[in-house]
Amino acid sequence: MRERIELLLDRSSGFLELSPLAAWGTNFTVGASLVTGIGTICGTECLIFANDPMC
Repeated sequence: MRERIELLLDRSSGFLELSPLAAWGTNFTVGASLVTGIGTICGTECLIFANDPMC
């Protein structure tokens, strides 16, 4: 999933992932297949939601 986000972003931009440890240390897998963050696409900062239901 993160590989697809990397292909979407501008080459020189970074990606600020929001809540990468949201469910860490719990017995719940809530949000385990969701990545959210801020990155630059075509020079515009965008909020990105990526979901992989197979995780």
